[in-house]
Amino acid sequence: VKVLGSLTIPHYREQPAAEWGAVYSNFLRKLGHGHLAATVLLPRQEVVVRQVQLPGVADRDLEAALRFQIDSLHPFGDDEAAYGWARVGKTVTLLVGIARKRIVDEHVALFSEAGIKIHAFTFSAASIYSAVRVLSSPPADGFLAFEEENGEVETYGESPARPVFSALLDQSLERAKALAL
Repeated sequence: VKVLGSLTIPHYREQPAAEWGAVYSNFLRKLGHGHLAATVLLPRQEVVVRQVQLPGVADRDLEAALRFQIDSLHPFGDDEAAYGWARVGKTVTLLVGIARKRIVDEHVALFSEAGIKIHAFTFSAASIYSAVRVLSSPPADGFLAFEEENGEVETYGESPARPVFSALLDQSLERAKALAL
């Protein structure tokens, strides 16, 4: 893994899209990768994370089996949902991220206005699951990670009992730790 650079655009929603889009495009060009499309990490509060176990379902039938039950996995009522999923390792568990389609469409429009091509959308639990496996394997007995921001604590963990744990809690850091454990 070689990090070529990093860029943070704070409060991008409060700025004209063309401005921060130009900053992002210039950043990519300076790195010699102006042709790349972005993978957008949806805000954690906009994504419902579920784990679905589908034992006995053939790989070719997983999408259809998940689509059949997707409406029962989110609290959005009649709002149309957009979702993505991936198998958790070699288990029968699928990690599913579900967002309101309206939210995804808003991000598509915003990034389009900024002149940024989008390759994919993802969510924090999927990103963290993959990231901890880039250079090594995570601890076999599990781990928990926390980030506190604006009075909320995002928690992510893995253990032998739960292959993935992801929650956004409006608790103190100490209370969030206790609940996650």
